[in-house]
Amino acid sequence: MRATFAGEIISKMRLSMPKGLFPVMKRSGVTTNQVCRWIALQLRNDLDFEHHSVEITSFGTLPLYSSGVLSIGLGRYGAQLKYLCFCEIQQEIDIRLGLSSNNSFIQSGEVARKAYDHITLETLQSTLKPFICRQIQTEVDSMNDRNPLLPAELILVDESVEEKYDTDWAKVPGKPMVPRRELFRETEITALEVKNFNPPDFTLKVSSIGPISIPRFIFDLCNALNTVGTITRHVKTKEGPFMLKDCLSQVDFHYKYLDEHLRRYTPIFKEHMLPHQDKIQVIHERRLW
Repeated sequence: MRATFAGEIISKMRLSMPKGLFPVMKRSGVTTNQVCRWIALQLRNDLDFEHHSVEITSFGTLPLYSSGVLSIGLGRYGAQLKYLCFCEIQQEIDIRLGLSSNNSFIQSGEVARKAYDHITLETLQSTLKPFICRQIQTEVDSMNDRNPLLPAELILVDESVEEKYDTDWAKVPGKPMVPRRELFRETEITALEVKNFNPPDFTLKVSSIGPISIPRFIFDLCNALNTVGTITRHVKTKEGPFMLKDCLSQVDFHYKYLDEHLRRYTPIFKEHMLPHQDKIQVIHERRLW
């Protein structure tokens, strides 16, 4: 009897748990994980779900220094965020030429300097044209802190250990041995627009189908320009149907505001995803929406 009563309570709580999709405004200085935790804690507090978890998912992660649109899914709708990979994403990046940093952001430690005086607006625009295409980006996934903006000679790897483990493992002083592998990301950049060109600084507006690795792209661009560069500001302005003006701010994570956003933007997301119904995952002969 007690178990049945407890089961009924849990079932009712699951039914009352908010479900849907909505955009939030991530500000620089906080992580994507922190934003998700704040939403979950606020929901648990407002709905009195102290001892029950809230199922919350984000579409990818934005770096600590980035801000802008972050798409959030609650409940079963979190699985649908993957279909933003087929949608247009717009980002604005402020870049400083002639300087590279150890984690691609200007406020981190300086790594190297290189001349940039040979770069003009015409040179930059002509260099950007080959990047407007479908392409494969590579990035290193390991605990070795190997950032694409870090010069190869500064990467701390014990070559003898690397040879011993057939180059599949790398060791960093003070860190455990971890597997190192190349990740490949297929992406398509559809438009690149230069704004406020004032060397060494300029703003680049990037439009793509699905997400791209911004540090990798800046690294490749600076290599093509025969210089180095770093990011001074990064803002995601659009993600699928969601834009900055649609985002819920951090102070509005209370349930009464969040529920209004869910009711408004979940149908918008569904309508926007209709062209990709053939890609929607089917579970137990039922679509996830």
